[in-house]
Amino acid sequence: MGKIRMIVKDLKNSRIKLFYDMILLEKNGARALNIAIGEHEANNISIFLDKINPPRPLTYDVFKTILEKFSLTLKEVEITKFFEGNFYANAVFTNGKKEENFDMRPSDAINLALRFDCPIYASEEIMKVAGFDYAKFFPTESNNSNTLEDINNMSIFGINMLQDLLKDALEKEDYITASILRDKIKDLEKEDEQ
Repeated sequence: MGKIRMIVKDLKNSRIKLFYDMILLEKNGARALNIAIGEHEANNISIFLDKINPPRPLTYDVFKTILEKFSLTLKEVEITKFFEGNFYANAVFTNGKKEENFDMRPSDAINLALRFDCPIYASEEIMKVAGFDYAKFFPTESNNSNTLEDINNMSIFGINMLQDLLKDALEKEDYITASILRDKIKDLEKEDEQ
């Protein structure tokens, strides 16, 4: 299957607590992927995109420097798989003669891709399974609501991620969020049975 070139369109606080939404948008299209990432990875992407120069190099910057010292570069990154609510990525490193593929978390792979200024791709299969119309889900940039009630289609997050969020909400005694998550999980389970 073909590869679709993607760009990092946006990085913002998730409408679901504890996560950040990294939106990858088709470079020449309207489809997007919403990849939930952790705070550390989100901060590293944000620092890079905002061109902030920290006083000491960050982990991804150090890793890039080490790779370059050994004449290695990152050729490309591809989001290759979506399984049980999780995305998987493949990173292709090269020394100019030989290429090696490495399985990586998308947040790590994209942090490195930005620093190496290399292309980010998603497989057509991933776009069919987890892609969505960016304009439909993010109609305006002024939509900054942080409530679960405003999410039109939480199925893009996957049942496993929703179950993890439900557990976190219950531990924090956030019963409103927990009830919304519980209902959405039930709806998704019914869809899977059909």
